[in-house]
Amino acid sequence: MLKPVNPGQLIVGLSLILGFGITSAQQILPADDVKRNLELSYTSEIVATRSGVAVSLRDLDGRLADLPDDQRSEVVGTPERVAGILNGVLLTQYLADSAIEHGLLADPKIQAEIHVAAMEILAKKERDRYVAERLLDDYTSQAREIYLLEPEAFRQPERVTFTHLLLRTDDPDADIPAVKERANELLERARNGEAVAELALKYSEDPSIQDNGGYFRAVPTADLEPGFRAGIEKLEEGEIDLIRSAYGFHVLQVDQRMASRVQPFEEVADQLRAQARADHAREIFENYAATFYEDNLQLRDGAVAKIIDRVTNSTDD
Repeated sequence: MLKPVNPGQLIVGLSLILGFGITSAQQILPADDVKRNLELSYTSEIVATRSGVAVSLRDLDGRLADLPDDQRSEVVGTPERVAGILNGVLLTQYLADSAIEHGLLADPKIQAEIHVAAMEILAKKERDRYVAERLLDDYTSQAREIYLLEPEAFRQPERVTFTHLLLRTDDPDADIPAVKERANELLERARNGEAVAELALKYSEDPSIQDNGGYFRAVPTADLEPGFRAGIEKLEEGEIDLIRSAYGFHVLQVDQRMASRVQPFEEVADQLRAQARADHAREIFENYAATFYEDNLQLRDGAVAKIIDRVTNSTDD
């Protein structure tokens, strides 16, 4: 619920008391019930209002909390995007205020949903804190160890960069001799100095032409359509020729050939440092979680039957 404080400020407060469960310091009651209490309150500067609802800077922090840092500037990159985010937060708050007004917050099931959502967020933040405090400053040595254990894993296949235009013959009604004649005419123009890329933009029937202009960079030859691959393998760098694939006739120029090679460590170091860091982070948390699971799960008498009945028959307290 929202309460105005000083002009331009907003206080947000939420208090839940669940009959069966929240403190974030949990309390076991004599009757084998658990009572949980959750209280939230913060004050923040208002940045927008609509239909009697306000949104603050802290509200936006919460909305964008899970967004990676490298994506934040893009998300708020234009006034339209900022407005979209604000409207989304405002609508959510408007609906939530209406839910509170209509008594939904007093429903123990809804309280439990809110509690679980809050605990999941807190658990994630605690996991991140615990792991971050134990990560190393640099993972270069671990990255190099990964590399040396299996350098062949970093072998790049044979690749080729090429420019082409396509005249299709895969239509059952295609006049193949006429298409081939047109392709040969375009081949002659390319060999006489017209750029294949310019011809491709004018004449190519490849569906991807508007995205790539007929230019394909560092494509593994093994990934090419068999007929196309057989044709391109006969050409040298800089050579222009007509080849046939399952799709039709291609006026093709081979721009560059790249032999298969093992990438040196320096080319993959950043990738391997990130991998080593992620592996270590996972190991840190798995070890942490293992200490929790050292204690046996203790079930109260009849607990499994109660849970099954509650879930399958939608029973309540």
